Formats: sequence, C-alpha cells, structure tokens
Amino acid sequence: GGIPATLHALSTRRGALKRTWLFAPVVTSILSVGFGGSGGLEAPAVQAGATIGSEIASRTKKNFQRRRLLIACAATASLAAMFKAPIAALIFAVEVIMIDLTAASLVPLIFASLASLLTAYFLIEGEDILAVTKLAPFAVKRLPFYIYLGLFAGLGSVVFTRLYLISSRSVSRFKKPLTRILVSGVIVGWAVASFPSLYGEGYEVVNSLFMGYSNELANELIPQINAQGFALLGVLLIAWALKPILTGLTVGAGGVAGVFAPAIFGGALLGYIFALSINIIFGPGTIPIGNAVLAGIGGMTAGVLHAPLTAIFLASEISGGYELFVPLMLSAAISYLISKFLVKNSIYNFELAERGELLTHDKDKNVLTEKDFNSLTIGDILDNDATMPLTYSKHSL
Repeated sequence: GGIPATLHALSTRRGALKRTWLFAPVVTSILSVGFGGSGGLEAPAVQAGATIGSEIASRTKKNFQRRRLLIACAATASLAAMFKAPIAALIFAVEVIMIDLTAASLVPLIFASLASLLTAYFLIEGEDILAVTKLAPFAVKRLPFYIYLGLFAGLGSVVFTRLYLISSRSVSRFKKPLTRILVSGVIVGWAVASFPSLYGEGYEVVNSLFMGYSNELANELIPQINAQGFALLGVLLIAWALKPILTGLTVGAGGVAGVFAPAIFGGALLGYIFALSINIIFGPGTIPIGNAVLAGIGGMTAGVLHAPLTAIFLASEISGGYELFVPLMLSAAISYLISKFLVKNSIYNFELAERGELLTHDKDKNVLTEKDFNSLTIGDILDNDATMPLTYSKHSL
C-alpha cells in the first residue's frame, strides 16, 4: 500500500489507480496506526491524493505523462499540507514519483504545493506535527561531528532498511491472513506495552528529543532502573532497532502504514544517540542536542528513502529556516551515498526493482519497462518540453 502501490501503478498500469484507493488507504491506515501499529499516515494520504489525480486524468482522457504529472501534484499537495514544507513536498515528487522537473511540470507542482499549504494554514493553523524548538547556530568547529553523523546515519539507514524488509517478509510467509495478524499483533502489542513511545507515528517522541528529553523513553522500557550515560544509550539503541521491525510487522501483516514517519523517528533518535555519545566522551555542550536530532532526521530520511534533497529541505523547513543548511547537506549527502552504495534501491521501490518494473528518470529504460506495449503511444513517451532549437547546416541535409 501507500507510495509503493502508487509507484507500482505507474510502472505497470500506466498510472491507473483503483478508485477504492480514494478512501480505503485513509480508513485502513487510521485503524492500523490507531490500534497500535507502527508506521506513518503520510504514505496512505499520498496514495489517496494520487488516486484523485489519476481519476481526474481518466475523466479528462489525459495521456500517461499528464496522468503522472497529476499524480505528482496530488502527492506534493498531501505532503505540503502535512508537514507545511512546500519545497520539500515539490522535490519529493521529483525524487520519488520520478516526475521530470521541466517548466511544464514545475508550475503545476508549485501551484499544487501552494494551494495545499494555504488550505492547511487556514484549517489547521498552529497544529504542526513537528514542533522544533530554537536551535543553536551553525559553528564551523562542529563540522567534523556532522560528517561523522552522516556516516552514522548512512549505516543506520542500511540497518533500518534491512530490519524492515526482514520483518515484513518473515511475517508474510504465513499463508493464512489470520495467522499473520495474530503473530504480528502479539509482537507489536508486547513491544508497545513495554515501550509506549513506539506506538504509532512517534512524532511526540521526536518533539521531546528536540528538547533533550530521553530518560522517560528509556524508563518506559526498563522502569526498574534509572538509565543514565552508556546504559541510556543501550536502551535507546534497542528502541531504535525495534521501530523498523515493528513497522515491517505492521505492513507485512496486512496493515496500511508508511515508512516516512518511522524514518523521521529513527533519524531523530539516532541523532540524539550520537549527540549524547559525543557529549559523554568530549564533555557537555560539544554538539547541541537539537542540532544533532535535526541532522539525524535529514540523514536517515535521505538514506532510507533515497531522497537526499527531500530530506534536506524537509529538515530545513520544519526547523523554520536554513541556518543549519550546511550540516544538513553534509549529513544527508553522506548518508545517501553510503545507503545507495550498500542498498541499491529504497524501501519504496525495492520489490519493483526485483521484478524489473521500476520507472526511473531514464526515458529509454522506461519504454523498455512498459508492460503493455500494444497500448503504448508516441504521445506517451514524447518529450513535449524540449526547448533547445533545432539547427541545420547544408552538410546535414
């Protein structure tokens, strides 16, 4: 479900999404996450929005390129409204939905993002899901720490992806749906009961980490001890590793939830663990906690989703400015390079790539990927946005 289902429709059904996806992902994701499942609501919302774009394209008889643009506009609008991050939402359409960034596509994406953002401000003003407190200004002397954080986030992204895929595939091996639900339900229920901070999306935990609160998270897992120092680090690492496992179990059992929120949760926790370690070793205040949490979000999101620009601008926009743009660029770029080198495809398109159904920015490869060759038309693959003039000489005629 979610974004993988949308990408699958783009690669195998020329963007024709099922009409039931207009409401089914929203309802089922609320039930999945509301009853304790680990995951986010962003991907199902993007799927529902993309279905609206696909339906409009069907009713107006648009070709595949226009259909994909409408789907990208809907995805952009969904994310812009949720995070109030219009630029990150626009770039998400380019990096994940694989829309070509031309003049013909940029303007509709901008208007979709802007209209959605203004609607969100009008209807849910002051209800941001991520509330970032004032962060410390960027200091050049801390640059090496952000480089190491990028390395840490890159390796963490690979582990996160592997844990998610292993847990999801493991529970999917049970043939009976009831068995999958029971097995996943018992494990997820036990984990959430033992560690309530792993419930649902986890944005409240992220907001707490920005303010430096973490002991409460550890004591929820092990209430009989007051974890401090390296003991606290160990408990937080357990919580970090459990998040992708529980998300994989939730999705593998048939629940509808996305990995966007778990990636943000994991990145925030990873950044906090890194900052706490550095401050224990080199002394308090060596690296500001909030700055490391934000850079961790950027690094982990870039590595897990394979969308570095989306991660950079999302972290910048939720923090209210671009003051930490340099460390965000460093951590996201390094994390992405490591993750891309070790894991070729992101969670979103892993299965599509294995089946040879993945669309990319390579137009020639997309033509060869198209499954329905009989219905493929020149208009579907023709680039109408070429701006370079044709020149001829007498020797070329």
